Amino acid sequence: MLPSVKRFVDYQNLYVVYDDIYYEETDPSYTGPINWQEYEEQIGDKITVVPQSSLYDWQEHDIIRGWYRQQYAKMLLPVYAKTQYNIVCDSDVFFIKPYTAFENDVPILYHDHDYRLGTEYFPFIEKYLLQTPTLKKGTYVGSCSLWDASIINNIWEKCYKLNKKDIIQCVREHIDTSGIDLCFSEFETYGCFAEDSHIIKPKNYEYVINKFVLENIKDTTELLVFSAGMKHYLEWVNEKNSNMR
Repeated sequence: MLPSVKRFVDYQNLYVVYDDIYYEETDPSYTGPINWQEYEEQIGDKITVVPQSSLYDWQEHDIIRGWYRQQYAKMLLPVYAKTQYNIVCDSDVFFIKPYTAFENDVPILYHDHDYRLGTEYFPFIEKYLLQTPTLKKGTYVGSCSLWDASIINNIWEKCYKLNKKDIIQCVREHIDTSGIDLCFSEFETYGCFAEDSHIIKPKNYEYVINKFVLENIKDTTELLVFSAGMKHYLEWVNEKNSNMR
């Protein structure tokens, strides 16, 4: 993933927010601590590693809620990022073309028209942020997006002003009382607040759910999302190499 960032993303600083909270040593796949210097040598650039433990005063139940915690880490972007605009992405993305972040100097918000409407995320936005989502189709949820740090700051400030709690505390409360498994999305929340100041364009990414997706990539696709891992990609590469022999 990181080499594709280096090749196709125009950035000033490269931050990797690393999960140093979950007890990874207990996982069968654990092979030892990450050598970040090797990654820097691979891409030929400096990586600023941001341990999740340094970002917030986490509680015990945050440790096992890794899916939410990685969202909190994105919402804490202004803590470690120094620029106004930042491309935020998950580790399951792979860039295949230069990433288009602006159009005529206006930031782009990508919208997935084909995905189902994520109404399970709306109650949090409505209850804790008093914002009414406008989407009638599709979603802003994706694995990569350009974020304006000032908008994130505004979300934090509004949340605290309305609830006397920060947004992480409110999400915790919502998780424990709503009874809905997926009831907060950082991308949907950001999109709801950013849509008036961004240009909304059709998604520039494709989810790789099987190797056939790789054989029919659209010209407008700039990155691939391997939400189920890289297995399909490796199968496709091996098959292509076999056919070339």
